Amino acid sequence: MKKNQKLIMSIVAIGTLSFLGIVIETALNIAFPKLMVKFKIPASTVQWLTTGYMLVSTVIIPFGAYLRKRFRAITLFRVAIISFFIGTVLAGVTSSFFLLLCGRIIQGIADGIGLPLMFSII
Repeated sequence: MKKNQKLIMSIVAIGTLSFLGIVIETALNIAFPKLMVKFKIPASTVQWLTTGYMLVSTVIIPFGAYLRKRFRAITLFRVAIISFFIGTVLAGVTSSFFLLLCGRIIQGIADGIGLPLMFSII
């Protein structure tokens, strides 16, 4: 019973991380007009926030099986959570577009690790 409960909790935890990754991937698009005004940049530059996130995530996802064989699931989960937290804080407190982009890229790392880990655990 205890092992079953642990498995369910791990699925909920990694599922939540994956869900948050998908939400922040798409939710930023509604902020584009405000970001263009705040940073005085064109839409083509603001678009890099989504493109960079998805690019990094997409590059890491194919390595999910390798990462899962090389590292324990809990280690990968911790790296993903820490990356997500650091990226979110950096993106949330910065007043520089470059640092905002860096925060989004760090969040992409978390998503790239978290999605394949979720499928592996399930």
